[in-house]
Amino acid sequence: MVNPVSNGSLLARHLIARGVACDALIEVDKVARMSGVSEARRSEFDATLYQRIYTSADEVPLSPDAGYDAVLAGSENGVGMADVLAARMGLPGNDPDTSRNRIDKGHMQRALSAAGLRAASTTRVARTDDALAAVDRVGGFPVVLKPAAAAGSQDVMLCHTEADLRRAWAAAPWGAFTTTWNDTLACVLQRYLEGPEYCVDLVAQAGQYRVAAVSRYVRCSDLGNWSRPFVKAYRIPCPVTTQAVQDLVRYAKACARALAVQEGPLHLEAILTPQGPVMLEVGARLHGTQMPLIFQQTYRHALLDQIFEASFRREDAPPDAVFILPTVQRYTLSARPGQFDGIPKPVADQLERLATLVAFVPNLPEGAAFARTEDLFTVPMQSYFVGNDLAQIWRDIAAHQHLTHALFHEDPTPDATLAEIASLHHGLIHAQDARSPQAVSL
Repeated sequence: MVNPVSNGSLLARHLIARGVACDALIEVDKVARMSGVSEARRSEFDATLYQRIYTSADEVPLSPDAGYDAVLAGSENGVGMADVLAARMGLPGNDPDTSRNRIDKGHMQRALSAAGLRAASTTRVARTDDALAAVDRVGGFPVVLKPAAAAGSQDVMLCHTEADLRRAWAAAPWGAFTTTWNDTLACVLQRYLEGPEYCVDLVAQAGQYRVAAVSRYVRCSDLGNWSRPFVKAYRIPCPVTTQAVQDLVRYAKACARALAVQEGPLHLEAILTPQGPVMLEVGARLHGTQMPLIFQQTYRHALLDQIFEASFRREDAPPDAVFILPTVQRYTLSARPGQFDGIPKPVADQLERLATLVAFVPNLPEGAAFARTEDLFTVPMQSYFVGNDLAQIWRDIAAHQHLTHALFHEDPTPDATLAEIASLHHGLIHAQDARSPQAVSL
């Protein structure tokens, strides 16, 4: 497991439960370059899971006698080095010469265009470039400015006007070392894409792809909040068998092929435009947050099981996932900074009584300060609801936000809007065409 921070320990625990012995590589030279974020990431690394821990790639034994069967990225931070180590060890993996296609958002779009696939109009920019000329290259406003290599919607800025672009350009993290351990040597400027956002989770084995999950995001912009348009408020997993989802899956597989993904998990985020799906970006590793664990209840042949099968039982290709239970991931979004003083026992007791709430995960310890939510890294809590009764799920979500919104200075979603999202959820699960109005609009 290479750099198993973020939710890398979640994958390690699953593999260990299936009988796999895990070792870890943590590139401490990169950890040392981080400040406050590295402390949070260190707390996510569970050293007790691993039989051996290497602190440099030079320490990892490359001989077949070492007994390794697979090299897996433990986070976005491990994607490039996992490619390198797999190649050095002669194990199944992705070509290190194409790693940038799976890490750099500009290279991703270029690879799609070269393969003749729909791609977002994108140009690579440096701090000293002419910003307005870059806007012209992608087709005009509105545009999105974001680091070429980052994650979690961090430092992603929507610009409708020249003034917006000047502010975004000044605020961009030029030269910074990102939470994914990449130097921000460049950003990308991308034409803004209209439409709902979906995520497709695939698992690759020898260049063949299995569908592990398909989800619809409900973003703040879907709810009319354009001050943080790309922040996710809800995630709704879908069946993988509807016609519209199958169209999306075919496109996702073609993108994976164009990006030279041969092995391992990947998740592809795409906008469903009137012309068809267009990829925003891909993560060539396990999906973040606790969602992969929750997928175990949502799908049969779920993501974690597929990774195990593809990595350690290669003679039997894992089947596509089968949808079995409706699920919602709710992101708590702070409207302003504050301090988390813990969840009071009366509130915790009431949360425990919500029939479909299977987990709620604060992302910070008691006594810690939290910021206004601007990206995934500043989401203070995530909660997961699973059950057969859609109406009960959404009643529980309404109760959950009523009980917890004050803890994190959250502006609750109005009941009428929750009812619209519940209708969307019903359409995603039961409609044969996910393009129907109730399935793609609020």
